[in-house]
Amino acid sequence: MLRIKANTIIDHYYKASCIKSSISTKQDVWGLQLYFSSKRLKQEALCVVSNKLQGKEALATYKLRWGIEVLFGHLKKKGFNLEDTHLRDPDKIDKLIAIVSLSFLFTLGFGLLLKTRDKANALSKRKSHFRYGLDELRKILSNPQTHHKQLKLFEQWVKADSSNLFFVV
Repeated sequence: MLRIKANTIIDHYYKASCIKSSISTKQDVWGLQLYFSSKRLKQEALCVVSNKLQGKEALATYKLRWGIEVLFGHLKKKGFNLEDTHLRDPDKIDKLIAIVSLSFLFTLGFGLLLKTRDKANALSKRKSHFRYGLDELRKILSNPQTHHKQLKLFEQWVKADSSNLFFVV
């Protein structure tokens, strides 16, 4: 499953952006025979190709994959800088990824809580839930005495019913 650019040539003469829906037969894309599926989003087309899946099934699978891509993006460059580690032991890497993934969930969840309960200003509107939560947790942890209310809110949220902690994004 792979997202392609809207200007990708499909079957030697179509641009992906010109095709309104899915094609049920395999098409030539970059010299490979692949299924093509597309969906119109707000301002652009989502175009994906797959060697096995087609139509709505391909788009639904890509949607699941996109959630994983977002997670890895935050783990690597947008907050946790996981690539800066010099670990080589696979067991230690697995443990680190597990801990950082849980940290991501707590950060995202706390950011979602804050953005839904706080009055949105221009800056907070531009930030993702994750970035908002990460920035607030950094402030809290760097100086817990001056951010006592936020720390208390975070503690209450963590202690709350587990159904409030983990959610489907």
